[in-house]
Amino acid sequence: MKIIFILLALFISIAQAQTYHCKYKGKTTFQDTPCETGGTKFDYGKDISVEKQKAAQSQLKQEMNSFNKKKQVKHEAWQKERVIRAQEDAADAGYENARAGRAQAYQQKRTAEAIKSRNAIGSSRVRY
Repeated sequence: MKIIFILLALFISIAQAQTYHCKYKGKTTFQDTPCETGGTKFDYGKDISVEKQKAAQSQLKQEMNSFNKKKQVKHEAWQKERVIRAQEDAADAGYENARAGRAQAYQQKRTAEAIKSRNAIGSSRVRY
């Protein structure tokens, strides 16, 4: 019996607890004692009806669907852009590879010409 009385007293004190909305140095706080400087009693408001809860839930679902669709569109656009960038990178790599091939061929041609001219000079000096 004492336990029930204690629990009942505790429940009543919790149910009657008051909350105060205070502002101190630009910060907002909530506390169970009155504010030292100009606070207001915080009103929890009334519970909303079942119809309003269902309407809010429906609106939330619509907003979430809209948000997810926008997110999906952004993701698809990002994927397309990523594919285009990869294709551009591959094209740039192909161009650089071809340029390096041309530079290598030019260097080999110069080396071959230098060897030929050295051989020509060397053979003109040889006397039998």
